[in-house]
Amino acid sequence: MDIEVLLTQLRAFPAHGDEYELEDLCRQIAGAVRKLPSEGVAGLLLHAGGTVREGLRDARAPVVALSLQLLRYAASVGSAAATRAVCAVLDPYVVDLFVAPQTPTGAYQSCHLLFTEIARQCNGDIGEGVRARLLAVASAASESRADELVRFRVLGLAADLVAAQPPQADAALYAGFVAQVPRLLAAKDPVVSLNAVELVSQMCVTKQGTSLVCRAGLFVRLYGYIRPEAPRTPEAAPLAFATLRLFSQVVHDASADDLTALLSDAPLDRALEAIFDADTAPRQYLEELIGAVAKIGSAAVGIDWLMSRAPRIMEGAVRCALSAEPSLRQCGMNATATLLTSPLGDVLTKRLCTLVDRACEGGAGALARAAAVHARSLDDALAHAAFYMLQGLASQGEWGLRALDTAPAFVEFITDRSGERARRSDKTVCEWQYAVAQVIAGAGPEACTAVFGAERAMVLVRFVQQGPFYKPPSVDIDWEKQD
Repeated sequence: MDIEVLLTQLRAFPAHGDEYELEDLCRQIAGAVRKLPSEGVAGLLLHAGGTVREGLRDARAPVVALSLQLLRYAASVGSAAATRAVCAVLDPYVVDLFVAPQTPTGAYQSCHLLFTEIARQCNGDIGEGVRARLLAVASAASESRADELVRFRVLGLAADLVAAQPPQADAALYAGFVAQVPRLLAAKDPVVSLNAVELVSQMCVTKQGTSLVCRAGLFVRLYGYIRPEAPRTPEAAPLAFATLRLFSQVVHDASADDLTALLSDAPLDRALEAIFDADTAPRQYLEELIGAVAKIGSAAVGIDWLMSRAPRIMEGAVRCALSAEPSLRQCGMNATATLLTSPLGDVLTKRLCTLVDRACEGGAGALARAAAVHARSLDDALAHAAFYMLQGLASQGEWGLRALDTAPAFVEFITDRSGERARRSDKTVCEWQYAVAQVIAGAGPEACTAVFGAERAMVLVRFVQQGPFYKPPSVDIDWEKQD
């Protein structure tokens, strides 16, 4: 049936008509709209925008749901014209929706989904006016009495808009929203503060978003959660950990030129040292610190900063791979493996290998021997960390292979197709062993032969060629002939 006829029927539908008939009519309209081409959707909204707008205010739930559904579909077709038409329909209504205490939670959720669809088009040519309106909606939501979860979903959308701002955009358009974040960070409710840190993280996924956050002084405010004088208590831990992860991500993504400006008033190295030296802090603080070292050090700019500003922290993180504490040992192995497998370039990689040898008594060989032992653990998380460590060492050419060769019967262990499988019921160990063997073989035949000898090098090559799940062919014996 023609969409115009269906919309006419909807306008004429009795206020207290049969609910099932109304739902069926709404379904027919939604189905007819989905069959329209993208330009047809934009045209429909321009022609029937008043009907859709009134539908948003309708007291009947099916009509409200249909209106939001039509707008969401129009916003999702990928047409800038359709997106502008959606915003024109919403414009007089959206702010009232978010500040009205009687608005049902379902409407908030539906609107958030709608705004998400609109935001996907925000890198297109929808214009600054649309972005400004969406940011105004988020501002209204931050002041409303809506459900906290829904509120922060809408605020999260605004954070995504900040991150996605075009390079030539007017920064003042976004500064108003960013200026609200300090109030959220200072909230008495720790859940609100945690969500505010997450908003900053969302804004910092792009260089322009990070720059805006930096200019707004948010890094300085956040630094207060991890500064050397900050309390190291279980109560303070969630905010401190979230902030530490945020700083780690920012340093990881930053360019060398930007890093100095970002940390000029937030000396992250001092905070890391304070956590490292805090003997009375809960164990989780040290585990988070090790994770931060791994994140920062997995980028060339980050590891150069660490080795220049906090080498003692790096060495401590590596040494934790030999810790008697199981959780620290696992964190240390994962962090060291992440550093060793990161694409850092020849110069930085050589400096990293020197630091690893210096950090541990017995050098990299001590790490290899410990990892070979823990790879046999029945604790899958610990075994995975150990195999990851072996893989990291194997990725460093002859230096790493010589460290692995100090582990007793290492080649025999890594190419074993019987003993380890008999102890485990799943296939993961086969994949772990094969991944390590692949990296070793990737060092080249000369390096493998020089370290392991020709015979064991050939065993490794044959193991890789056969694949992780190879089973030797069985031999059938004809017992009648034997008799």
